Amino acid sequence: MQVQEGEQPDAEISLVSCGICGRKFGENRLAKHMKICNKVTNTTRKTFDTTKKRAEGTDYASYVAKGTHLKEQPKAKRKDWKAAHEEFQKIVKCARTGAAAPPLENPDYETCPHCNRKFNESAAKRHIPLCGQRNQNKRPPMRVTRAKK
Repeated sequence: MQVQEGEQPDAEISLVSCGICGRKFGENRLAKHMKICNKVTNTTRKTFDTTKKRAEGTDYASYVAKGTHLKEQPKAKRKDWKAAHEEFQKIVKCARTGAAAPPLENPDYETCPHCNRKFNESAAKRHIPLCGQRNQNKRPPMRVTRAKK
């Protein structure tokens, strides 16, 4: 502990507790502390967003400004492990006997109504509208007429 001007090093210092935070200070320092402590407890600080600071100056900043980074990501569907296990057992059984394995069917896939291809959920959301638009813009097949001889 350092000794300041006008204080005796051997003198007993009486400590007084702050009425706001409960910390103990010397009598001569309490008034200054109370002023600062009162100011600090009555003001609220804005929370610091590290994501905004980190994204500053990058392409990612536009997403952060819109607030899209705060939206909760949808939880992935739980896969039907039992069906997948049974499918795997069928394949192993066919491999042992030498029979042809049945084709794999994934129930999580969605079928496109335009081209009958199968996609996972996120890819289907992108593909189906584009495929429908593509099929709508296609020209009908041209009729081929044979030349008479």
